Amino acid sequence: MSEHRVNPELLHRTAWGNPVWNALQSLNIYGFCLVASLVASFIWPLALPACLLFTLITMLVFSLQRWRCPLRMPMTLECADPSQDRMIKRSLFSFWPTLFQYEVILESPASGIFYVGYQRVRDIGRELWLSMDDLTRHIMFFATTGGGKTETIFAWAINPLCWARGFTLVDGKAQNDTARTIWYLARRFGREDDVEVINFMNGGKSRSEIILSGEKTRPQSNTWNPFCYSTEAFTAETMQSMLPQNVQGGEWQSRAIAMNKALVFGTKFWCVREGKTMSLQMLREHMTLEGMAKLYCRGSMISGRKKLSHRYVTTFRTFPVSTCRWSGHHQPGRKNPENNMLISPGSFLKLSAHSRKHSGIFLLKIPVISISVTAFTATGF
Repeated sequence: MSEHRVNPELLHRTAWGNPVWNALQSLNIYGFCLVASLVASFIWPLALPACLLFTLITMLVFSLQRWRCPLRMPMTLECADPSQDRMIKRSLFSFWPTLFQYEVILESPASGIFYVGYQRVRDIGRELWLSMDDLTRHIMFFATTGGGKTETIFAWAINPLCWARGFTLVDGKAQNDTARTIWYLARRFGREDDVEVINFMNGGKSRSEIILSGEKTRPQSNTWNPFCYSTEAFTAETMQSMLPQNVQGGEWQSRAIAMNKALVFGTKFWCVREGKTMSLQMLREHMTLEGMAKLYCRGSMISGRKKLSHRYVTTFRTFPVSTCRWSGHHQPGRKNPENNMLISPGSFLKLSAHSRKHSGIFLLKIPVISISVTAFTATGF
């Protein structure tokens, strides 16, 4: 697709005026006229008076031009802004408006209040300001990934903070660093208590919390912790999206997805049931062989919470479903802090090897477990 660049010479900022007058007010044309007069006076000495007269006229026209900013002029200058001039018609006699009409330029005071930045291409270093009327329009940024669109918005957000006002920022990508940066900016101005977050992505409440608490009120949405407040499906899908795509051998990835769902749903229900806070560290602790066995044993004692764990552990034949059980004198739900579960030693060896083989998919390290005993005991939390 071909790109058609607009000729800068065809762009004019003024909608009216004499072309010759506007050309003489240009810095490049003014410099060219001075050099031409100087060269002509040396070549033709008789043309020196005409060259001097032409130079004086050029200097007068150039000095009469009104100073202006690239966009708007700041309000603090307390002067007229040429960019806001309007051409209107007036009459020589006020009692007869249609008689002897003529056009005049209506000047407007400078009203720039929003600092955008400074110009970097032409007339580098000149400040760029926008008025309140300009801010009511839409502004669109075109840039690739990493082009600085979000950073530009952060810089623009400082303006309303300087006014002791507020602003509303809608982040379609829902990045954590965006909300954190806004809070940092507000804290710099001493207004961190005024920051309010409305999160529509994890505004829904976990179904496990709804089942166990019986709460029927509207859930809160002013939170920003997907592992703690969001639903199990949202957390599982978020972690699943972090897996590498288009890799060789899809068997390990399908098992990783099954493990991820079983881990998130089981850990979430256990945290809600025990009154603990769901976090990423809690998921890491239950990602080991001991943790997955605990989740399976806890789910086997609760109706409706065994399905996902059972689906995952049955994806490979080495998991001892029949031998993984709770000991008879320690059942979940009792006040005894130690909940013990038993797994046969042969199956434990196979499970440990499988867990070590596939533990790298989440970039987590499996702790070293002693396998010298005939059976092992995992202490519950």
